[in-house]
Amino acid sequence: MVLYIKRISFLCILTFICYNADAQNKLSGKIIDAKTGEAIAGATVYIPELKTGDIADKNGQYTIDKLPKTIVTVQVSFLGYKSIVEKVDISAVNLMDFRLEQISGK
Repeated sequence: MVLYIKRISFLCILTFICYNADAQNKLSGKIIDAKTGEAIAGATVYIPELKTGDIADKNGQYTIDKLPKTIVTVQVSFLGYKSIVEKVDISAVNLMDFRLEQISGK
């Protein structure tokens, strides 16, 4: 009986470890105008390595689900604004806001 309990305990621990190793994260946040602080609806957040992304809603909110725990490139863009390209460690960060600067007209 003791051997049976040890085996079950071992399987539970192994299952927990495997589940956490494969656990996936999400990245979410808000995209705003750097000068006015207003939300930028329609701004895109794209992760080229994973070929996935999202478009900010009317409140500037975005969410990208089912991301592996790794370092990725995040590209944020919207017409008339300077794009942002940053490396992000998804295993350490799951909330990230972006402030886009307008492109100056000359």
